[in-house]
Amino acid sequence: MKIRLSHKDYLLALGILVAVIVMLTTLVYTETLNPESKNDRPPVPGKTGLRVSPSVIIKKIVGDVNFKSLSHKNR
Repeated sequence: MKIRLSHKDYLLALGILVAVIVMLTTLVYTETLNPESKNDRPPVPGKTGLRVSPSVIIKKIVGDVNFKSLSHKNR
């Protein structure tokens, strides 16, 4: 009995193979690069350099938008 495989079957097998390779390399590299960092203090989030709060930015944008001109264009 001969099994006929279509292109979809080959593509599915290739996708599974790629997923396994990515999973294994991710596991290997995360364990070898930072083995001692698992029990250390939590990482410090990076600063974005933005010193203005988002609410101030939103108020500025809303204040600068001319809503009357927008309503006339939609008519």
